[in-house]
Amino acid sequence: MDGLPSDYVYAAIPDSSGYLYIASQKGISIYDGYRFVNHPFLQLGVSDLYLDHHTFYFYNDSGLNRLKNFHTVPQLLAANIFTDTDPNNDAYSNIFVDNKQRIWSTDFNYVKYYLPGNGRISSFLIMPENKDAGINTAILEVADGEIWVAARSGLWVWHEADNKLQLHPATAINRLSYESAIQLNDKEVLLATTNGKILRVNPATGQSADLPSLPDHDIVRGFLETAKGLFLYTSRKIYQKQPAAYQEICSADDALINHLSSDARTHLLWVSTTKGIIKLTPGPEAVETRMFPGTKTQNDPVISIAAPKAGELWMLTRSGEVWFYGNGSLEKRFSGEMDNRYYALDDVEHQVILSTQKGIFRWQDNRFRQLHLPGLQIKSDIRKVLVTPQNEFWVVFSGQPIARYSYPGFEKFSRAFNNDSAFWTGNTWNDILTDSSGITWLAGWMPKAWGIARYDAAKNTFIEISDSTINKKTLGVFVGDYYNSIGVASNGQLLFSAYGGWNRTDEKGKIIQKVDTHDYEIADTYNVGISEDRHGNVFFGTREGLHVWLKEKNKVVRLSQIDGLPTDYLVNAHKKLLNGNLALGIPNGILLIDPEKILQTRLTNRLSLTQISVNGVFRNDTATSIELSRKETALYLYFSDLSYLDPHKVYFRYKYSDENNWHDLGHRPELSLHHITPGEYHITVEVFDNLANRQEQTLSLFVKAHPAWWQTWWFRITALILFTGLVAILIKRRINNIWREAELKHRIAETEMMALRAQMNPHFIFNCINGIDALIQSNDKYYATVYLNKFARLLRNVLDSSKQNTVSLAKDLETLQLYIDLEQLRDENKFTAAIKADESLLLDDYQVPPLVVQPYIENAILHGLRHRPDNGGRLTITVTKNEEHIKYIIEDNGVGRDTLKNGRKHDHSYGMQMSGDRVKFFNNEEYASVVITDLKNEGKPAGTRVQVLLKIQ
Repeated sequence: MDGLPSDYVYAAIPDSSGYLYIASQKGISIYDGYRFVNHPFLQLGVSDLYLDHHTFYFYNDSGLNRLKNFHTVPQLLAANIFTDTDPNNDAYSNIFVDNKQRIWSTDFNYVKYYLPGNGRISSFLIMPENKDAGINTAILEVADGEIWVAARSGLWVWHEADNKLQLHPATAINRLSYESAIQLNDKEVLLATTNGKILRVNPATGQSADLPSLPDHDIVRGFLETAKGLFLYTSRKIYQKQPAAYQEICSADDALINHLSSDARTHLLWVSTTKGIIKLTPGPEAVETRMFPGTKTQNDPVISIAAPKAGELWMLTRSGEVWFYGNGSLEKRFSGEMDNRYYALDDVEHQVILSTQKGIFRWQDNRFRQLHLPGLQIKSDIRKVLVTPQNEFWVVFSGQPIARYSYPGFEKFSRAFNNDSAFWTGNTWNDILTDSSGITWLAGWMPKAWGIARYDAAKNTFIEISDSTINKKTLGVFVGDYYNSIGVASNGQLLFSAYGGWNRTDEKGKIIQKVDTHDYEIADTYNVGISEDRHGNVFFGTREGLHVWLKEKNKVVRLSQIDGLPTDYLVNAHKKLLNGNLALGIPNGILLIDPEKILQTRLTNRLSLTQISVNGVFRNDTATSIELSRKETALYLYFSDLSYLDPHKVYFRYKYSDENNWHDLGHRPELSLHHITPGEYHITVEVFDNLANRQEQTLSLFVKAHPAWWQTWWFRITALILFTGLVAILIKRRINNIWREAELKHRIAETEMMALRAQMNPHFIFNCINGIDALIQSNDKYYATVYLNKFARLLRNVLDSSKQNTVSLAKDLETLQLYIDLEQLRDENKFTAAIKADESLLLDDYQVPPLVVQPYIENAILHGLRHRPDNGGRLTITVTKNEEHIKYIIEDNGVGRDTLKNGRKHDHSYGMQMSGDRVKFFNNEEYASVVITDLKNEGKPAGTRVQVLLKIQ
């Protein structure tokens, strides 16, 4: 076996869990069916290994050891000391543990036992002259407190009561030289001597009896009793005891056999030799192979099978031999002639009929007698003979019309079928069958049709089932046009195997199922022979094994040599027997298959984690709960079903607990996880066999990958709390700053507004006083009085609003009208003026900054209208509501700004700048909503329009 550390194996013992422990020249190894693991602390040769319950005891150069767990350091119970004269510490061979946990063993001259409780050794001299510590000595506990030692020097008995070892009292057996011994389940003891003799002894009475020796009086080196029987092994061969003889089951050829063991679940035999381990797999109980004895032809397959009676089988080989099988034995009934061809064996009315090129024969009076069939012409192969429900004897050919005779008189029918000659000669017919309702079906190759026909007795014709009255649709329904075999299914249904798959029809021929190589896993297109078991599973033969369509799973599985079949080529003969079993023709024999048992799983319902590798380093434990540190990000999990089947028969898959879909692993029982992130992972592993049987036992794995300290929950919570606190502090500080900044801006805005009003009011008053002074200088007392009255009213309004940030729109327009009136008096009515406002604005309490547009009106009068050469000046102030704003439009037809720029230095109005700032502050905007437009008339200046927008508040 690949991976075994040493070919020299002393013993291989399976434990109760299914692992195989191997003692070799390189220590102890464990095998799970897929890989070997060497014990990390045992590299020296282990020459003796004994399993007691779950504890192993072994002997190596260090002494007697105990191993309770494979991954732990073994415990040295008694050390070897070769430098003194004490015989109790020279060697510890042939280990045996009794029910009081005394550990028995032998050395050169003594048999001894070690008491683990006190470490004392009691020894008894049995071979004073022996100088070979490795010779076989069998130690048995035949009864409570009674130990038998079968040694070269005789049969010894130890009793616990007096702690003495003495020769067995039976003189007939006590002085023989023994090689091996075993106590059977029936409590009797088998003893094998060094001269090849085998004895059976009753421990209670001491009576003994000789048993047959092995062939050539070969010496029995050891016995093994299992549920499958008693096995004996010599230095080269292994035998199984049969009722009348010993059957050789294995030969080690050029190797020496050291040990033989068995697994109770798998029934495997493990043979330890000097050249490795041999695994002996018992044949499946579902398969029985019967080979013809004394056959000379190496490849003479059975091509036809007949079963005229229950428990009887007749088989025809290609060479013409006819064999009979009944009562468990095979007998040749007929030998074929060289100048004849043999086609088929059929059972007709419980009679065996043999079809050949020279005629048709019936088994009668212990020989085949030829039937007299008048006018029979054999121009093509005979496929089958049968008796129809119409009491006709038909001979069915591959390429000519069916020959029809009366039955049982065998008189030739002159009436032919109503099918044309091309129906017979243009097609190749392969099988014919009469179903339970009495309808006869024909199957073959029809190049121009679909290959299946049914006989209509009333019309005396075969009707193809592709007829539209039977199957309205044909394309994609038929497997093909070349059918090979017909089988009977349940409920009157029929099965037709063909190249590429098979079809199922109802009792009338309507196709109701199609199984082909395109939609199903069928390893071969050539399908011959078909039958259905009582569960509805369909068996059909191919050149690549026996395939089975599983009804419950709607899946095709393949049975082959790895399942215990002797060959994969199963297209020679196929017969369903009365007991439901299958009989298949193979070269020089027959294969009997139990459909129930062959589909049963051979998995042992075990699934174990066998190895763990983390970051490339194997761990010394196989616990299914695995913890990984921050740096451990690569995990390899190795597991085994411990069935020790062919690896190609076992499939594995896995999934995580939060997934619905499975991940296929194929035949490799290992799972690799890379770049593992911190978290918890629940993994389930399942195992299937090649027959789609899912094992109930699964493997549940839990992997916990620990994060770094900065990725732990407590660190994250602490960091979140600190971060939240810091953010809260920063937000609170920012809010306080915003409040302080807002309050400061508000105070600054109020101060600026007050400063602007304080600057604007003296400016306006100064201009008015200049106007009054001009009237007084001109001695115009009337207009000076009017001017003074209006000025007083205006001054009162200005003073009333100077302490307020806003005034009503109506009040502000009244103040503006007084100002305009004063300017008109001053300019001797050189221009006209009008204020137009929406009535809704005047009636409602809309608030505006006082005199905010006065500088624009002043600028229109002083710099626009006053410089007109005539008295046609016009000033219009329009106030409207524009969505969320109050819109002012101040328009004049003065000389315009361009004339002033070109004529003389423009005197910038400081009041306009202040008004723009007031609009900006009032609207809380970056740029004042003031638009100044120069009006043109035929390209010449025609005045100015100013638009001011104030937010409604």
